[in-house]
Amino acid sequence: MTDKFIFDLNKSEVINQYSFRIDEINKTGKLAFILKGNLAWDSAKEEGFEIDNIWLQSKYIKLKEGMRFDELPINFKYQTDFNLCEIWGAFKTNLEKEKKDEAIENIEKTVDYIISLNNIISFFSGASLQWYPSVYQNVHHVLEKKEKKEKKEDFYNWECVPFPKDTEHHMGIIVKDDFILNNVIPLFKDLESLPDKIGIPLKSAIDWHTEANRYAYGINRFVHYWQSIELLGNYFFKNLNADIVNRKSKALKKDNIITLMGDQNLNELNNKDFWNMIWKYCEINNPSIRTKLLPYLDLIGIGSKYEKVLFERNNSDIGLYSIRNDIVHGRISNRDFEKNSFFRKKLHLAQEVSKDIIIKSLLSSSILLEKCN
Repeated sequence: MTDKFIFDLNKSEVINQYSFRIDEINKTGKLAFILKGNLAWDSAKEEGFEIDNIWLQSKYIKLKEGMRFDELPINFKYQTDFNLCEIWGAFKTNLEKEKKDEAIENIEKTVDYIISLNNIISFFSGASLQWYPSVYQNVHHVLEKKEKKEKKEDFYNWECVPFPKDTEHHMGIIVKDDFILNNVIPLFKDLESLPDKIGIPLKSAIDWHTEANRYAYGINRFVHYWQSIELLGNYFFKNLNADIVNRKSKALKKDNIITLMGDQNLNELNNKDFWNMIWKYCEINNPSIRTKLLPYLDLIGIGSKYEKVLFERNNSDIGLYSIRNDIVHGRISNRDFEKNSFFRKKLHLAQEVSKDIIIKSLLSSSILLEKCN
């Protein structure tokens, strides 16, 4: 029953992680989570608070008189060295495994509550918080006393135990000497040797790309990868010779719009043709990022390679720009698990495209310098 229950699911990894542990969740009646970040909750109640169906417990560790550093838990090191504290929590719930759809709906609803709680705490406090799915377990601890006369001491303690991290968080990146010597150092030297006219926008693009490499940023990573590309398009559209990027002066824009209008009476157009005409006027006056970026990519030799990847509008294979728009215009958030699952498959593509465009830009620096105003 359990296997069928799990593999019938078509949801995100976090929903699957909870559904794998339905029996454990039902034993305690708690769907647990951990909040981690730079928020130290100095609580007066060590056992935490129960408010309606919510349980919250601060794991902020305060030094007490007589405490020995070698007896402090490992979390104290994270707290002091990395400014990383924990809050344990759970929502009371009852998941009926036999009623698959209801159980999944209950998990999704509870996860939505967790996200809201995490975000509201962050919103009011200004702290950087990330939530992690966990299970509430009675954990067996065995302590080896240093004094030889004392025996091993064992005890059980109810704790929030985080689930294994997702695949992406588990991926370590191992490099060899040649990566540092033949890739990193030459790129660093080339970048630092560029005049500001070229160096500053490329450094900014690398800054945005690096921010996007942070796993905890969720779907915001798309926006950062896209920004690393878009800023190059915007910058070089303004700074390359006008004939290369088809940049128009105000006078030429006026002439183009007048020519486009001709003797056409806008009142005679149907709604579709009217708005198409308005769109053309706007495109002449304020070109879209597609219009700005593609001539730049053509100049560095990769325009045809990435046009569809960046700007495809087919619903079955939408481009990176459409994903960016869905995020920044609020059509998707970190709560939209199925869309997130789909978009995450595109993250590696976004990373590689951004990286390739930046590297090609750096390799084309002599051409860019020659063609810049």
